[in-house]
Amino acid sequence: MHVEGGTAAAPRPHEDELISSWLGRTAALYDLDGEELRQWLAPHAGRLARPDIALDPVEAAQLAAACRVPPARLQALDLAHVWPGLMSDWLPQTAGHQKRALSHIDLAWCAMCLAEAHATGGAYLDRETAFPLIFCHRHHTWRHDSCQRCQPRKPPRFLYGARLEFVCADCGAPLRLQQSITPRPPYNEVTPQSEFALNTLFAFEREVRRAILGHYAVLPGVGVVRPRQLLAVITDLVWLLTTPVRNYGSMINAFVSRTLPFTPNQAPWKWDPLVYSECSPLWRAWLLSAVVTILAPEQVSHMMSWHVLRGRTHQNLEWLLDRASRGGLIYLAFNFARDGDRWPRELRERVQAHPEWIRDNIEGEKAAFNAMCAEQSRPIPIG
Repeated sequence: MHVEGGTAAAPRPHEDELISSWLGRTAALYDLDGEELRQWLAPHAGRLARPDIALDPVEAAQLAAACRVPPARLQALDLAHVWPGLMSDWLPQTAGHQKRALSHIDLAWCAMCLAEAHATGGAYLDRETAFPLIFCHRHHTWRHDSCQRCQPRKPPRFLYGARLEFVCADCGAPLRLQQSITPRPPYNEVTPQSEFALNTLFAFEREVRRAILGHYAVLPGVGVVRPRQLLAVITDLVWLLTTPVRNYGSMINAFVSRTLPFTPNQAPWKWDPLVYSECSPLWRAWLLSAVVTILAPEQVSHMMSWHVLRGRTHQNLEWLLDRASRGGLIYLAFNFARDGDRWPRELRERVQAHPEWIRDNIEGEKAAFNAMCAEQSRPIPIG
């Protein structure tokens, strides 16, 4: 392929666009994907795997020159430039399950955002697409991370037709048209309680988004906490909820949300817990609903879970610790020993007051448990 004068025709980036989206739209002009375009236009740059977070300055200069875009305009699209406090380690990094959008940053797009962009000139992906979110907080709609019409094995791509489309690379379906799955309570039973649960989940995710951007945020049942504390609590509770335990498969199976149409049925066979940011929007919703149920005051928990509503034991933090595996408690104790300020003081003291809490020889406990798991070929990521 030859481009006269060493330049390429390229669309102008939108102010709120992901760099990978702009690269993808430009690549579509030449029937390439974004990574192929980067290799073509900046063959000697130190290409970072995740250009949306921080574009290498040499690559930025080469791309800007080739596409006749001011370098400052490209660098202004960096997520780290837009949000200096961004918790970049909380952005998705892997391909996730088979239906995920296989990308340098896993995507979770809003079909209504795509439709609006398509109607005004052509689809593109804004910055929010790179975040591990359940909802579009502009349209109050569910996000998608894959084609709903097939089981895709390729990442979605941009395609030029009458207008630029963002399509499934396997079946060609425009992703702006797939708005079939929306947040709803089980069996479509809309009640004041289920609407309250949905609004509570939506509000908590707003706080999670604030923490990812590096801002103080509100943790249910606790109050305002530092961003790293809020994210650490979610990380650790997801670990406890998704590691193997007897009789339950994992503890997430014991939560039946009033907001979601299905119940999780996780049966982990090894110590390989879910990472929240790598989950699909639906799994994030299950996990975040469980976190709210565990941490919120009991009257809120009653609204969030069918289990609590039916008169069973309140599914609070102590309830979870009572049923946690030994490995889960070791994991938590090791994290607390390594970082005494990992959780807000109030929650940390509740955990450490639990009768099964591990108080002595944490390193020895961890080593012994890792050895047991290694012997059984069940890896555990502690430490």
